[in-house]
Amino acid sequence: MQTMSSNEPLHNPEERDTWSLSSWRKYPAKQQPQWPDQADLEKSLRELREYSSIVVPEDVERLNMQLDEVACGNRFLLHGGDCVETFADATYEIVTKKLDLLVKLKRILEENLNIKCTTIGRIAGQYAKPRSNQIDEDGLPVFRGEMINGFQAESRTPDPKRLLQAYKYSSETLDHCKKYFSKESNKVASNEFFTSHEGLLLDYEEAGTRSINGSFYNLTSHYIWVGDRTRQVDHAHLEYVRGLKNPIGIKVGPTMLSDELIKVIKRLNSHEKKITLITRYGVANVENILPLHIDAVKSAGFTVIWSCDPCHGNTKVTQAGYKTRYSDQMLKELELTVKIHAAMGSRLGGIHLETTGENVTECNLSEDEEPTAYTTYCDPRLNYEEAIEITNKFACLYLSEGV
Repeated sequence: MQTMSSNEPLHNPEERDTWSLSSWRKYPAKQQPQWPDQADLEKSLRELREYSSIVVPEDVERLNMQLDEVACGNRFLLHGGDCVETFADATYEIVTKKLDLLVKLKRILEENLNIKCTTIGRIAGQYAKPRSNQIDEDGLPVFRGEMINGFQAESRTPDPKRLLQAYKYSSETLDHCKKYFSKESNKVASNEFFTSHEGLLLDYEEAGTRSINGSFYNLTSHYIWVGDRTRQVDHAHLEYVRGLKNPIGIKVGPTMLSDELIKVIKRLNSHEKKITLITRYGVANVENILPLHIDAVKSAGFTVIWSCDPCHGNTKVTQAGYKTRYSDQMLKELELTVKIHAAMGSRLGGIHLETTGENVTECNLSEDEEPTAYTTYCDPRLNYEEAIEITNKFACLYLSEGV
């Protein structure tokens, strides 16, 4: 069945309130690829539906319970990892570097904040990305992540067989994670690590969803988030995730109006899932927008987890043509976010960072700099040292506000 295009008339969700695994197909769906052959797509989806799950419901429920503690102020949430994963990076060596960094960041937060930390990786499934344009500067279909097409020019046509590859590499990466945490020095952290990805490609997400004792779990990841480009209350992505037992994150950017935010929460809240609002305003917008959003959520009586993504709203393009992010701007957004929450009797319960364990030079570029190690397929990532520095400084400013 074809998905409705995003330029079709909007629908009133309350008129279509009966949820099913495929009810999202009745709604406009943004950021979906144009598959060249529908029969090939259906063949891949049939195979996916027959595959065993990547994660298990018991671990999803364990994450739900930990996020209840985050919402009550008894835990902190660390969410981090690659902008977009690549199939070539699904090796034990590269995955180990990613996990080493996340474990290090977790320990920094726990030791400084004196609170347990739940860690969710952007890993084992983050193979699709929303994009602003359909066509790139060379006139080719834009790269949307290896789940959909290839980065090289000759492989830009969307290929449904990549869905099967994404499943394979997601499963292998989770196996790498399990081996990592089976080591004696890492066993303490093993019950604290979960996987996540943006629930962008709805055909794939539906194929990976299972009914367990009358409840629906997306068993491709423990945690699913909806991006700022696809979080419209009357569109397909919110319709899909509202029926899941998985915890759900919602990216909240500077264009989100307060009444829209409340409608989004209401759309999800009827299923009593734990909602994380991941704010990503950019340092120039925090002071104008965050207080309005906090006030709206408090006035509506909702309990949510507030997390801050200081990366996405602070992306710049240098004169040399490279996307970059600056640590001082990211830290300033974190600082302002912490202070505003504290002043309004709210609480920042988590941070969301785009990081890599590789020694890349993607952030903090000067205007004319030619980076020596710029390997991202999409957005710039904090390297090991940059991520540690930001997390240490964040912990200090968080404590300085007496949170």
